[in-house]
Amino acid sequence: MKNYLLIVFSIFFNLSIIIAQDTIFVEKKLVYPDDANYWGNYRKYSLEQVNIDKNQTSFEYVNYYKGKRYVNYEESKLYTLNDSTLSIKSKRNTEIWQYKKIEKDFYKIENKHVVGYVNSLVPLIKEVFFDVLNSKKDTVGTIVYKQNKYIDYYPPIPTLFTKVYDIDSVDIVPKYPGGNFALNKDINEYISTHKPIIENEINGKIFFVVFIDETGELIIKHPISNIYNTDTEQCIYALLSLKKFKPAKKNGKKVVVEMELPININIFE
Repeated sequence: MKNYLLIVFSIFFNLSIIIAQDTIFVEKKLVYPDDANYWGNYRKYSLEQVNIDKNQTSFEYVNYYKGKRYVNYEESKLYTLNDSTLSIKSKRNTEIWQYKKIEKDFYKIENKHVVGYVNSLVPLIKEVFFDVLNSKKDTVGTIVYKQNKYIDYYPPIPTLFTKVYDIDSVDIVPKYPGGNFALNKDINEYISTHKPIIENEINGKIFFVVFIDETGELIIKHPISNIYNTDTEQCIYALLSLKKFKPAKKNGKKVVVEMELPININIFE
């Protein structure tokens, strides 16, 4: 009987070690008083990395109370890593990145509009410069990151176009399919489904200077003002996702124009 109990204990002990190894506390565990006393006098809070299998890892924000584990799914993300594709799924968004290993702990990553280099895939932490690409895969701008946080946007090189017209000097101005209403609708729909965490309400306006080239493709020059701290990074990605415009014309020919584009964000949760 003693041998049987010893075997059972050994199996349980080893299993506990395996389970513990699959969960990593990414940030220091916090224990703090709950003033509202909703969870009790104290609760623990932590960001945990849970290795589900060799291809899937979840980063979960967790509260503990009376032995039970509560996950904040608003902030948690699921990483799925295959031979050449990284998928990051949150409650609202799925990012898909193609990646290529350059050397140990150094990867090239790319999606439809952006390409850059990272030292880690899981978690993905964007650093320094990421090139913004047009449909021809030419570099038309640069997004600057620091520890995954958007810092700035650099415009394309001045020689990108040989001739650029002011919006007031063309005969026919660029037009988005469905007009300005459809433009703002598409941008708001993109942000509402691609922002991982949305507060109860996001309202604001941000202005961009953009080029519309001869094919109708929008190329961002730079943001010029931001009212009410609208999320500039998400607006950039939303602009990159837009349909093509009907290009401007001058003397019957399609031309490149530079114009100011206001974006109104009005998202309610």
